[in-house]
Amino acid sequence: YNAYKDYRKQTSMAEAQAALDQGNLEEARFANSRLKLISDSDELTGVYNRRGFYRAANAMLSSQESAGKGCVLILADLDNLKIINDTFGHDGGDHALKTCVQYLSSATPLLDAIGRVGGDEFAGFVMVDDPETAGKQIYDSIKKAAQQYNATSAIPYNITLSVGVYTMTCQGGEQVQNYVKYADQKL
Repeated sequence: YNAYKDYRKQTSMAEAQAALDQGNLEEARFANSRLKLISDSDELTGVYNRRGFYRAANAMLSSQESAGKGCVLILADLDNLKIINDTFGHDGGDHALKTCVQYLSSATPLLDAIGRVGGDEFAGFVMVDDPETAGKQIYDSIKKAAQQYNATSAIPYNITLSVGVYTMTCQGGEQVQNYVKYADQKL
């Protein structure tokens, strides 16, 4: 996996350099945007990785327009990933991780950013007018998606998440990392 990731980055960097060497600025910009996408994305799940999530959430949170707006930060841990991996193999674990993204995506359009920020940990962030109501709606949407999936799925195990929701009023100029511990305490 790391070799593949390194190859993808090297290929894009080589493309960007070749485009610059040939004086093709537009092609170099495109190659650089591909590099950014690769470096900010979780290859397995298709959502932001830790870097990309924090970059996107911090851009929203630190803008001056965010001051006074409500924010919701969601942390979610996939329950029993080790047991799923040990019992059903890593394909089963990969399926569980992708399914968690489906659960979090069910809260979209409410979530502005979703990321896989650890092995079995996910985060979501949104700016809203009423953070308490939005936080409850997001939580309920995620839990409902998990319940519906597990009730109808043919796989021999349930895929569940522990979810923590932290709501706040943005001050502007903040970093989302400063609030992760509060959402984590609510897991």
